[in-house]
Amino acid sequence: MTDPQRSLENLAAVVDRAAEMAERLDQGAKVPPVAVEACDGGLRVIAAPPGFIKVEIREPRVLQRGAAEIEKEIGRAANEALHRLRQSMSAAVPVDPAEVAREFATISAQGRRSFAELLDAARRLPGDAR
Repeated sequence: MTDPQRSLENLAAVVDRAAEMAERLDQGAKVPPVAVEACDGGLRVIAAPPGFIKVEIREPRVLQRGAAEIEKEIGRAANEALHRLRQSMSAAVPVDPAEVAREFATISAQGRRSFAELLDAARRLPGDAR
């Protein structure tokens, strides 16, 4: 016979383990934004997790430059900012996708077993009409 208390504790442990895994993966989102200047400091491009880009006009005179030059500078700065952001996110949380998949499979299997034990214990409770 399965003990309901033990089954609940097992299921809670599986949920805790899944939450810990999600928290580890989420650490990359806590990396600070990366700023790169463009147009001799007249523009600043900021990249933030998970890959958002913001362009700040720091010096309005920069808009007097040609559109082609401004586009080129924004593109260069955005690419550099995203590259730096990816590097800092990788350094913050080195994640091996194969390891994450294995851990997820293990947690899922444990969760299914624990839930099955809990259901079995609930079915055996006194007063069950089955």
